Amino acid sequence: MTLSRPALLFVLFPMLLSASMLCRPSGAQDAHTHGVAALTMAIDKGTLEIQFNSPATNLVGFEQRAKSADQKKAVARAETILRDPNRFFVFEGTSCQLQNTTIDLGGVLNTGAEVSDGHDVEHHHGGSSAHYEGGHGEIPESGHSEISAEYRFSCKNAEELVSVAVNLISEFPGIEDINTMWITPTAQGAVSLTSNRSVVFLE
Repeated sequence: MTLSRPALLFVLFPMLLSASMLCRPSGAQDAHTHGVAALTMAIDKGTLEIQFNSPATNLVGFEQRAKSADQKKAVARAETILRDPNRFFVFEGTSCQLQNTTIDLGGVLNTGAEVSDGHDVEHHHGGSSAHYEGGHGEIPESGHSEISAEYRFSCKNAEELVSVAVNLISEFPGIEDINTMWITPTAQGAVSLTSNRSVVFLE
């Protein structure tokens, strides 16, 4: 089976991220670093796929299962924001329409719950859904938990997409840096996004 470029990027991304961590100063090599999140973007044949991963504490302020009313409220807020990517992704050069959303809050929410944002839902394929699962979001023995989101957009004249503004830090002040990697049919690159640098230029 041959993987598409977007699928291949997401397969290789953990290895590439680990390699990049080895180049960071001593003491900053833990991939699970509070204040730091990861983002990948891949464009192929008119489809833009974006994957976002972050320690849960960056988004909700804690990493254990939500128990108190305030904690559950924080999780609900994060879920509401993440399932509306048009509020934090801004495309320059062409228009992109959201086709599918998958959100994993399994690390801070009881597993087995699944909600829809009102569109037709097919689990992980087509439609748009927020999916809570115990998969990679589950809390490991270290006590760390992750929150992740995956988005698929259909872009008109995708080759004309010049840049993507990423406003996740303004939505989640707990994030200080977003390590970003991107790939298109003609180029690829990496950039660290901060509150002062929020645009990914795809060239």
